[in-house]
Order: sequence, then C-alpha cells, then structure tokens
Amino acid sequence: MATAEKITQVINAIRSLSGVGICFYDLNTFFHYSKLGEQNNRGHYCEFCRHVRLLEGGRAACDRSDRTEAITLAKNYQKPFFFKCHMGTCELILPLLSEKELIGLIFIGQCRIKGEDADTEIARRAERLGGAPERFVDLYHALPLFDRDELLDVGTILMQYFANLIELEGKDWIRQIATEASGIPMERIAEYIRTKYMSPITPRGICEKYHLNPSYVAREFKKHTGFTLTAYIHQIRVQNATRLLTSSKLPIESIALNVGFDDANYFSRVFKKIVGAPPEIYRATHSQKG
Repeated sequence: MATAEKITQVINAIRSLSGVGICFYDLNTFFHYSKLGEQNNRGHYCEFCRHVRLLEGGRAACDRSDRTEAITLAKNYQKPFFFKCHMGTCELILPLLSEKELIGLIFIGQCRIKGEDADTEIARRAERLGGAPERFVDLYHALPLFDRDELLDVGTILMQYFANLIELEGKDWIRQIATEASGIPMERIAEYIRTKYMSPITPRGICEKYHLNPSYVAREFKKHTGFTLTAYIHQIRVQNATRLLTSSKLPIESIALNVGFDDANYFSRVFKKIVGAPPEIYRATHSQKG
C-alpha cells in the first residue's frame, strides 16, 4: 500500500473515532499526498470553511492564513502550537520536520473550543468579507465542541505516527505533554503544570483531576514549591513566553495563546508583574543578537 493511502487510512480512522477535523498539508510533495491522498484530508472542508471560501476574497484569505501565516509560525515554533485563522477559529497545528526542514503541516480542529467565545470576532470578520454575520455565527455553532486537551490527545497520536513514518530522531515533544510524571503528589502536580501550561488549567481543575481537597493542595503545594497554584501556573507560562520572545520573532498575541493565555492584554499584565517589564520591552532588551 502506498504511503499516501496509509496516511489516508490513519487520518480517517482518527477522525472517525474522535470526531475532530483533521487536515494534512504535504509541503514539497514529501509524501506525494497532494496527488494520491484523499481530497477531504488535503484542506479545510467543513461547512463553515466552505462558506468562508465562497465570499469575495474568502479563498485568498484562507490560503494566506493556512499557507503563509501558519507555515511562517510553524517554522518558528517547530513543535505543535495553537493557531487562530483569519476568521478567528482556533486549531492545533503539528509541524512535521525532517532533518529540521518543514515538510508538512497537520491542522487539528475545525471545531469550537470549550471556554472560548469567538462569536463576536467571527461576526466581525464575516462582515468584513461581505458575509452575513448571523449566518456565520450559526455555522460556527454547528461545529463540534472540544477542549484543548482533546486536540492535544489527537495530536499525540498523529505525531507518534508521523515520527515513525519519517523516522525522526530524538524526543517527541507532544508525547511529553501527554505523559504524567511519577513522584510525590505535589511534584506530580508541578510536573502536570509544566507539561500542560498551554491548556486552560486552573487550581480547581487540578484538584478535581487528582481528587484532592483544595485547601490541602493550596497548603502543601506552597510548602513544596514556594508558590500558590495560580502563581506557579503563571510562572511556568511566563517562563516559556520569555524563551519564545528572545529566540523568535513570533507575534506577542501568538505567544500569549501558546503559553495558555486567551487574552493578550491579560498576558501582558501578568508578564509585567512577574518580569518587571511588558513583553515588547523585554523582547527589545533581551532578544538574541546576530
């Protein structure tokens, strides 16, 4: 069986089991998928995306978003990241690399994200393209509903599959996201935060996950780390943000999204409180030279 046919089978099986949308962009025909793979896997074909492309300038905006902006970000991140398209919908993108060369992108989404209200943004962007705002909000609400962890779980399977397929060496970053550390309870919680910081984790949600009393966790976690749960979550997110700010030219809004902040303004406030300067100033004074 040809590689493209095998990829089609895997994508269709995962989509069928999970219900999540999956698009595979084979850059530079590395897998020959653009000719031999199933068409519905080669782009965004949900009803929402189909209607966007029918608008004047809609197809060009989609191509620019998927083919230009997403590829640029993928080359910077070189690992899975969340991405908002030109219409304001959020997806997880998996960059596929072979010897540090970007050879493909997998989009996981075409869905709504739990806890994220995109109605206003979608209505505004639809109107800008000449579409009926109410119609596109309705199409958006017809999309399936998932949380970020569910998208990451699907990403784990696909990254493992493609890592084997293209014989990538080294550690698979997203596999680490799905792996919980062993050890004492408070260290397990700390490790969970360090690996799940991209997701909308909260102290309450963490306590529910480990079936622990919130008062007990608050007391023991601060004793173990010196931080409250909220402060530790912020520390880890800002820590990862500083790395991205100094090592890349990624937009600050994109960095905020990918370290767990839906609101870039709130991210800036938290960042300044911890670091002592807003993100743009920190980047200007700490960026790598040369």
